[in-house]
Amino acid sequence: MSLNHAHGLSDYIALSLTCLAIGAGGTAWGAWGVRSRLNAAAQVPAVLGIMVIAVVMASGALYTWAYSIPEGRYARSYGGTGQCLADTAYASSRVHLKVGDEDVITATPSDRDQPKLHLLHASKGTLSPADGPSRHFLAEHGC
Repeated sequence: MSLNHAHGLSDYIALSLTCLAIGAGGTAWGAWGVRSRLNAAAQVPAVLGIMVIAVVMASGALYTWAYSIPEGRYARSYGGTGQCLADTAYASSRVHLKVGDEDVITATPSDRDQPKLHLLHASKGTLSPADGPSRHFLAEHGC
């Protein structure tokens, strides 16, 4: 699996274009709003400032979406409070997560007698089982 596919390059580009549209919209709105109040020399910095603010605000959401933390994704999907593995040895507080090659998360429970879980899409996308035993285990727990 390539790095571009793992991070959803096409989704990232679409979201970047959305941020650009937000910035352009903010610029147009700013230009319209300050046109009557500022002279021409003051309009340009005001419009650029509004555009920068809009893009910075949108880029925080873009960064979070594109590079989400695997531990947080695991907790939201399986091991966190109220999730299907929360009351097992695979709860977020009782498991060690390691992101390996091919964008796979390996969840190792503190109870070494339990098998490791292997989950695909560590960086982006819906976490899913990477192998048969993990798929079977998750199905047993209603995940």
